[in-house]
Amino acid sequence: LKSLLGFTNAEHEDYQTLVLANEEIKKVNNYINDRQREDDEKDSIIQLLLAQRGRGLGKKNTVTETDVDGYLKVSIMNATNLIPIFSNKSCNALAEVHFAKKVFPTHVVRKDNNPSWDEEFVLQVPVQTSPNFTSTFSIFVWDYDRLRPKELIGSYNFNTVEFLNMSKQQKTVKLELSQKCEKRKKKNQPDPEVQLSFIFRKADE
Repeated sequence: LKSLLGFTNAEHEDYQTLVLANEEIKKVNNYINDRQREDDEKDSIIQLLLAQRGRGLGKKNTVTETDVDGYLKVSIMNATNLIPIFSNKSCNALAEVHFAKKVFPTHVVRKDNNPSWDEEFVLQVPVQTSPNFTSTFSIFVWDYDRLRPKELIGSYNFNTVEFLNMSKQQKTVKLELSQKCEKRKKKNQPDPEVQLSFIFRKADE
C-alpha cells in the first residue's frame, strides 16, 4: 500500500483514501509490535522468576498463583558515591532487595565506590486485598567483608502501590545513610545514590 501511495498522484480521487488506509495499517502494526514486546517482556519475567527459584531465591513462598496480582521486575543498575566502612578508600559493594520477608542479593562488586551490578529480580506481588500483600519493599546497600559481618551503608523504602499502575519507569534514589556512614561522610561529599528500573506486568495480561 505504501508503494501504491508513492505512485499515486496527490490529486487523484483515491489519494486521500489511500493515505487514511496507510495510517490505519501503521496503527495496527504498532499495536501488534507493542503487544509482542509486552508478551516478550512477560516471558522474560517468568523465565527470570523460574531461574530465581532454581537458585533458591523466593523458595519459601506463601503466595499462591491465584493470589498473585502481577510481577514486578526490579533492576538494580548501579550506585554512585558510596561511603566505605571497612576501608578509607573503597568498599566491597553488595545490594539487596527486601520484599515480603525475602532477600534478593546482587553479587559483590569489590573495591568500587561507584559499583555497577546490572542485576534483575522478580517480585511476586499479591492482590492488595490479600493478607500476604506487602505495602513496601526496600533496597539495602552494604559494605561486605568475608571475615566480618557486613556493614550497612544505606537503604531506601519504596511504596509497592506506586508501581502497580505504571508499566515501566526508572528511578535514581538517594540512600538514607546508616549512622556509621553519616559519621564517615565528609563535608560537601555527594550523597550516595542508586539507580534502578522497574517493570510491572499484571498476571492476567
